[in-house]
Amino acid sequence: MSDEVKKQNTSPWGWIYLKCWQSDKYRHPFLWHWVIGRLPLRSMLLNIRWINGVFDSVFAVLLYGSLSLIFSDPRAPLIGILLYLFTPMWFSSISIGTRVASVTPRLLSELLVNAILVLVFFNLGMPVWIQIVLATALTSCVILTSKFGLQALLFIGPATALLATSIDLFLVLSIGTLAPVILSRGEVLRMISRQVEHLSDYFKNNKRSPNETTNRNIFRNIVVRSSESKLGIDLFGSLWNLLATNSYTAVIFKMPLIIFMFLIGGYGLSLDHVAFSPNVLPPILIASALYLLINRPNLLFLGEAERYLNHIAVFIILASIDLAIQLDVIWLLWMIIGYGFFYWMLESFLVSRLVSNRARVSADTVLEEYLNRERGYARLVASFPYHNYCLYRVMLLSNHRVIMPVHMKASVRQNFVEQFENRYAYLDLEKLDDIASATSLDTLIIDKNALEAEGLGSWKPSSDWNSVELNQSIYYVYER
Repeated sequence: MSDEVKKQNTSPWGWIYLKCWQSDKYRHPFLWHWVIGRLPLRSMLLNIRWINGVFDSVFAVLLYGSLSLIFSDPRAPLIGILLYLFTPMWFSSISIGTRVASVTPRLLSELLVNAILVLVFFNLGMPVWIQIVLATALTSCVILTSKFGLQALLFIGPATALLATSIDLFLVLSIGTLAPVILSRGEVLRMISRQVEHLSDYFKNNKRSPNETTNRNIFRNIVVRSSESKLGIDLFGSLWNLLATNSYTAVIFKMPLIIFMFLIGGYGLSLDHVAFSPNVLPPILIASALYLLINRPNLLFLGEAERYLNHIAVFIILASIDLAIQLDVIWLLWMIIGYGFFYWMLESFLVSRLVSNRARVSADTVLEEYLNRERGYARLVASFPYHNYCLYRVMLLSNHRVIMPVHMKASVRQNFVEQFENRYAYLDLEKLDDIASATSLDTLIIDKNALEAEGLGSWKPSSDWNSVELNQSIYYVYER
């Protein structure tokens, strides 16, 4: 989308038309895309893996400096930065949406919300009014950068301010929200309205029929059976479900620090040996309550619950260090850091070599080459399900258009979903010819595993469609 924001010369609070059939005015917090779009596209694609890493590294340096000011214990800054760098939740690529390994506003919103709360609650050696102004400016940046960041601010911010009785935080959130509304002459309100509409649609889709989102925390779904494996288990799929899909197991294995914090904190309180800092505890309690609440099946439309914990990551680190110092168990934090290092080694050298992962990456590359062949005209591309082959890359790297109901005009979207979807994200393949007649669809990409999972393993299109043979094993590709 960064490329389209630049081409269509839109503002950080404006709208664009996407290369979608019956595209609506797409309203989105575009500040991140507006900045990234100013970078050379080719250079950005070549260095895409490093951009968020640079942001994270700068944040880690600032975190070290902040910990030096907050703690008198000289061990705290080093331990804090190592906990941040080696907590798997904050670096792992095994995630529904990678935090560091891709160029998205996901990381930035987490860093900014953490920074806002630290600036409000701690003295960092600057005059208080400067910290308040900085926190207010960062609040405006979050609202103009990330839809999820806006949700995190809305759900965590006011409740934290109330629990901590912080007038400063109320002031920061109020002015930081009002400023972009005034600056954009109300366009930000239209953007937020579109986000609410999207969440409402997402809620209705989840309520209408069970899907991957509503079933993500069912423990029996963790193990993926496979007839192609000698063990009868898809190792990559099962590992993915354990560490990414299921929110509870993801936190257990990838964020042991928060478990340590609550266990050691509860132990210390029971002995009356520790006291939680009043500046640290409110954000943790609010975000943890949100985590448990949003993991209820009917609220999973609000996003991955563990991401709300990421937005107060610094406070989890602060509380853990503070408790470990009070109870003289710093050695336990070194064990957690060691676990994180071992996890990093395991993911780096083993997970990346799993066949399923390599095969999909290779197949995606083959499809990109196929779609970028010289044709002389733009095709209309659909994917089954919508997100298994990234249609955003089709829009970015080719002149083709795509079918994505989420970006259709509201009136068209509702009719399309009712007529041509089996359930959210899945086209009704039995109506493929009707879809083609209504939309001029001429290219269909089907994930083989998804087709099998839907009980459609024997499905074939009509004679109007021709199978395209490509050097990959993940997708069926058909042209009309």
